[in-house]
This record gives sequence, C-alpha cells and structure tokens, in this order.
Amino acid sequence: MGEINDDVVGDLAGDADVDRVILQDEVKLFRARQTVAYLDGGVYDFAACSVTFGANPVPVYNDEMKQLGFASMSLLLDEGLRRRLFADISIDYATEERLLTETKSVKLYPRVFGQMRFPAMALFDFAQKLTPTYLRIDGIQLSRLPSNDPRVLPFGDLL
Repeated sequence: MGEINDDVVGDLAGDADVDRVILQDEVKLFRARQTVAYLDGGVYDFAACSVTFGANPVPVYNDEMKQLGFASMSLLLDEGLRRRLFADISIDYATEERLLTETKSVKLYPRVFGQMRFPAMALFDFAQKLTPTYLRIDGIQLSRLPSNDPRVLPFGDLL
C-alpha cells in the first residue's frame, strides 16, 4: 500500500503564487478564423430566426468528440443581408488535427451542431423552405466529412 502524505498544504485563501498561474499568452494555440456556415441554403429560411450560442466561446471537437479547443462565434450580415456564422477557432497546438491542418495532409471541415426549433404546422408543405424560429449553436466539430455547402472551406485553408 502507498504511503499517506501528511505534508501541510498551506493557506488556500488569497491570491495564488505567480508561478502557479497559467496565462493565455503562455499557452501555445493554433488559430484560424473563418465562416463555418451560411444561413441562406435551399432547405431553410433563416430570415426571421433567432440565433444564439450555447456558450461563447463554444467547444471544438474532433470526429471522436474529443475536445480540441474553443471557438468564439459571431453572426455576420453580408451584402444583401445574407447571414453567416463566423468563428475564431483555437485548438491545442499539440493535437493531431493541428498537424494535419498545417501539413494539408487531411482536410478537416468545421461543422456546427446544436438545436433548431420550428413552429408547429397543421399541414405539411413540402415545396416550401422550412422556417426555423430558433437556432442555438452548442459547438463545432472538425470533421473529415465535408459540408454540403461548397463555400465552407476546410479548417485553416486560408493559411
């Protein structure tokens, strides 16, 4: 059996020692800024949709849902009032996904996920676009599966 360590920890109240604080400037991150979704597709009409983010920044995952980092999200309006989701994605520099992105050996596409709500409809009209009332983005998955929208570029493709 292991030994019990009876060392005194000390006072935990007050400010932490400077050598025990991790500063964001000292953490090595890989960053890319890009559009992750265009809200003007052929299936949905997002004109009157409320767009929110579960938390901001949202977590970023790989295909196995292992967290890689975070992304600061924003909703932008283009010319013609087209809406798009823009992300400043930061992932841990030590991840395989960072190496794959920098060497361009595999394309990883940012795919957003979350919740979407629709109004109740008494009758279905399959010729009309679906009109969501609420869209909440809970995270981004860097996936090997490309988006159906060819305007969404692979992660880090602008580097």
